[in-house]
Amino acid sequence: MINQTIKYLVLSDIHLGNTRNKTENIVNNLRLYLKEHHALIKQSNIIFLAGDIFDKLLMNSSKELVLATEWLTEVVMYCKHNSIKLRILEGTPSHDWEQAKMLTAVIMKLKLNLDYKYINTLDIEIMHDTGLTILYVPDEYKHNAMDTYNEVIKLMKEKNLLKVDIAIMHGAFKYQLPMIELESSHDEELYLNLVEHYISIGHIHTSSVFKRILAEGSFDRLVHGEEEDKGGMLITISPNDNSFKFLKNKHALTFKTFDYRGLTYDTVITSLDVDIKKVPKGSHVRLFVDDDTSLVRAVKTFKNKYSDYIFKIETKEKTKANEVNIMEKVEHIDSFNIDRNNIKELLKIEIKKHNVDEKDIEIFDTELETIIADL
Repeated sequence: MINQTIKYLVLSDIHLGNTRNKTENIVNNLRLYLKEHHALIKQSNIIFLAGDIFDKLLMNSSKELVLATEWLTEVVMYCKHNSIKLRILEGTPSHDWEQAKMLTAVIMKLKLNLDYKYINTLDIEIMHDTGLTILYVPDEYKHNAMDTYNEVIKLMKEKNLLKVDIAIMHGAFKYQLPMIELESSHDEELYLNLVEHYISIGHIHTSSVFKRILAEGSFDRLVHGEEEDKGGMLITISPNDNSFKFLKNKHALTFKTFDYRGLTYDTVITSLDVDIKKVPKGSHVRLFVDDDTSLVRAVKTFKNKYSDYIFKIETKEKTKANEVNIMEKVEHIDSFNIDRNNIKELLKIEIKKHNVDEKDIEIFDTELETIIADL
């Protein structure tokens, strides 16, 4: 167990390679983040990147991979210069594809004396210099969360540990996906009994706090419906006291929705002229309008008039149609609430039932974006 005060930063769900929020923008925001919060972050003993650094498998020749490699190298150098340990946890396999392994080669090539580890399996680390014990749980270690938990118990017995100090996880707890039973959802109470201080978990993009569970959420905004603050968690633990602070990404990309349903064409045009001035240039703007042909076609006018924004137009009828299309892919399940945090999990379960490649979930991305943001 710990014998001193320890500070650490947890970032997750960065999603370099995302199609809506360009990698260049995310990387620029990451650089600004380390610069603007440097006075606090430099005091950290450890930086954890807790999964989904990448959004997809990137081609070697892609600009996105070059930018990602540059930023990860900068993180390595930042940790080296500030004597900070660096730990990277593998996230969802269909996102990360173990691409963070590249850092091992970079560190070896540069002959850096850096305390660094990349973790892609269930593990417990004992940091002998601090006494800190860390449980690592990557996403989809086992399909059934109870199987994962049993493996955790077995590993703790092998290490002669009754508890660990902290846990770094990628996945979801039941409280994050309410009103639905998922085999892949972890039981928060079971893990709280195993962890002395804080549990950090990535995967669900909305930040939340439940007892000693700190879900940092995604670093940046990636889709409509994510208007909450984005960033990471700076955590302090000690033998006597614990605390945490959410460090905001002040430059997170804006995804803004304006609901103009029930308004006439002229009123919509007038309202948009006023509302658009409140939204930063480069933002994604979604308009909800009635199923009126003139309004639907007006999106072309909006794109030309407001070329500094990325427009999307939705009607109530189209949203309903998308819901039907999605639910046709899912067999009957007992009644529960579907929200933007659990719809992808539902699809993942159904796909596994039919032995379909999980990558096929990406086929539904366009329709899911509409549903997720409107739930």
